[in-house]
Amino acid sequence: MLRSQLAAQLTGSDLTTASSIIDDLEAGRTVASVPTDLASVFRPSVQPYLISWFRYAPAVEMAKLKILVLVVQGTADLQMTAMDASLLAGAAMHGMLATIENMTHPLKLATPSDPKQMAAYTDLSLPLAPGLLPPLDAFVASSL
Repeated sequence: MLRSQLAAQLTGSDLTTASSIIDDLEAGRTVASVPTDLASVFRPSVQPYLISWFRYAPAVEMAKLKILVLVVQGTADLQMTAMDASLLAGAAMHGMLATIENMTHPLKLATPSDPKQMAAYTDLSLPLAPGLLPPLDAFVASSL
């Protein structure tokens, strides 16, 4: 997933370097020297976290669950696609999918080209997307 996200944003040597770093992290090796342009994704402090998560395939883990699972997907999510969400919900034994119009990855309201899209990651004053609450409420009610 990270490779495809970066492939959509990087080109040339940055993409080659990012791919090489991912190879090392997948092999369980940290990378001491990370170019400044890639530091937000691969800085040394986050590498152990990435290594720990590269061990898992989300759909495989989801298939192990015997409980009701809700996957929420925003139509303005720049990190995960509708297909990703559908596959994840479909992998669950009891999966439900809720698609929220104009919701971003951090669950805030913005369109894909909206300047608020990036602010949604850091501006804590932005409210949750209003369309998120009804499916959450229904999910909790169905779980009782």
